[in-house]
Amino acid sequence: MVSGLSVNVGSLIKKTPITVRLGTSIRDAIKIMYSNNIGSVVIVDEDFRPVGIFTERDTLRVIAKDIPLDSPIEEVMSRNLIVLNAKESIYKAISVMSTHNIRHTPIIGDDGKLIGVISIRDIIDKIKSMIAEEAASSEMRVFTG
Repeated sequence: MVSGLSVNVGSLIKKTPITVRLGTSIRDAIKIMYSNNIGSVVIVDEDFRPVGIFTERDTLRVIAKDIPLDSPIEEVMSRNLIVLNAKESIYKAISVMSTHNIRHTPIIGDDGKLIGVISIRDIIDKIKSMIAEEAASSEMRVFTG
């Protein structure tokens, strides 16, 4: 099962990333997150390179500090962005996300452009799938073996 953790994080990307541009209001970003049932939105520049992320945790901070929802997203987004290249391993993603205490990580290509976002939930689902496959394989060996 540990060898399965060497799988590339790019393989965990399920759909096209939902993004917003600089200047988007906090309100619009929250509405986008809500309507897409996602826990974060990546803020990208004109070249589709990630420049920030806005998460559910940021929403709580906005509310707690009474920041106006019409404020631009760049006033509250996390700028110290932790990104991973799509070729990085799941093991590396677990290490990075754990070290930085983050639940969502933008995934970039070699050109630095955003290609997706993974969450800790995506990693857990992949590990559960690998365990189930390994268990099924072990059962097959027992019955045929």
